[in-house]
Amino acid sequence: MAHRTACITGGSGFLATQIALMLLDRSWKVRACVRSPAKAEAWKAKYPMFSEEQLEFVYVPDMQVDGSFDEAVKGCEVVFHTASPFNFVFRDNEKDMLIPARQGALTLLRAAKAELSVKRVIFTSSQVLDLYHDSIVHVMLF
Repeated sequence: MAHRTACITGGSGFLATQIALMLLDRSWKVRACVRSPAKAEAWKAKYPMFSEEQLEFVYVPDMQVDGSFDEAVKGCEVVFHTASPFNFVFRDNEKDMLIPARQGALTLLRAAKAELSVKRVIFTSSQVLDLYHDSIVHVMLF
């Protein structure tokens, strides 16, 4: 039986992990984008029950680079965008956080648009918002 495939950016993050676990539980194949092999190895060590046929990692060290998501979205039906560039040490919020996040999102959207198998792209918010806005309503994913 052919499995449906989903791409998840920010693959080692909390939200991406929860999405991946739900999809894997529903027999989807998951392609998780992570910034480094170390992040993939940590994920595999925590969840060793998934095979390489079920869960694949793609390394995207810089999501602002055009073409960086092209391989990740190949053959995927759905793309979940949970990644956002983040650095605890930054000087200019717009230059260091917002512009890179926007560029990364556009890079992903261009890749998804070019891949005929992609039927849906789902964007999530970033936990980065929690650092700056006390009035945000928190929602838990169960």
